[in-house]
Parts: sequence; structure tokens; C-alpha cells
Amino acid sequence: MCKIIISKEQYERLTGLQNERPISKAERLQKTTAENVMSAKYLLEDMEERLQDLSYAISEFEAAIYDKDLDGMINRMTEYVRLIRALEADTKEAGDYLAGSVTRFMETTALSAFTVIRSEAEIKLKIDQSFENTNVMSIGYKDGEYALLFGEDEETVNEEPFIFAKGGEECYDEARKFIETFLDLEE
Repeated sequence: MCKIIISKEQYERLTGLQNERPISKAERLQKTTAENVMSAKYLLEDMEERLQDLSYAISEFEAAIYDKDLDGMINRMTEYVRLIRALEADTKEAGDYLAGSVTRFMETTALSAFTVIRSEAEIKLKIDQSFENTNVMSIGYKDGEYALLFGEDEETVNEEPFIFAKGGEECYDEARKFIETFLDLEE
């Protein structure tokens, strides 16, 4: 199976979601993200009907109070207590399905091999200083390292490459997008 490559920030957000909402009953976990989401959706549709039934039971209880119908009040109390218990159980089950969707999604992802090894302040300073001498910058890749190169071609590059990240060659677009966040492209 091909894994979905995600960034470190995305991975951290997913991990946070997983920690925030753990699965209470592992046997509820479906095989895929979609199956978990669909199970939650169907359960929530059933819960909507139960909520309507609960609202009706409460209205009927109010009517029984005005009618001084003790049996009616007790019957409606019995009904709405049963409905609340069922809704609580359904809420836990829906929570497990949604937590399961996060777990299954995490299983289909892989953390990007692109790792920034310089601080944002260092990168910004280097770009600003280098643009004082030349306004041509490119991103180079060699032996698992990404570097900023300043100059028009190999002969005019006037500084050592500024290595800012490590990663596989397949991460070039991610490296480019990362560096673009430091540039004011409207200038």
C-alpha cells in the first residue's frame, strides 16, 4: 500500500487527536478510516431519532404534570431515563468510531523524510544577507541535504551552500515550498 506522506506538523496534530480521543473499546475499530466514519455517521443518524424521541418524552412528561397524571409522569420519566442511557452509550460508540478513523488514517501515513536543521531565524537572516549581494537564489540537493545557493550559475555562486534541511530527493517540492515561506514574492 502506498503511504500518504505528511509533514511533521500534520503528524503532530494527528498524534494530538489520537491522544485526545483514545479508543475505549478496540473491538469497535473498523478496518479503514472510511468504514469508521460511515459507522459514526449511521449511528449519529440513529441518535437524531432518539433525540427527537427524548424531546417528545419530555414534552409528554410536562403534559402529564399539568394533567396530574402520575402514571403518565412515571412512564415518561422511565422513557427519558432509558433514552438518555442509550444516547450516552451511542455517544461513546460514535466517539470510538471517530477515534478509530484517526487511528486508521495514521496507519496509512508516513512522516515526511524532509527535516529542517536550521532555525527559521537563521534561514531568514541568510536569505536577507545574501540578497544584498545577489538577487538570484536556488535550492540545491546533494547526498540527502538541501541547500540554498546564491548566484546565477556555478561560476557566480559566491558563497558556500547554506544547508538548511535533510531528506530524500522526493522531498524537493516540500523544500521549495518551505523556502518560499521566507520570500516576499511580490517584490
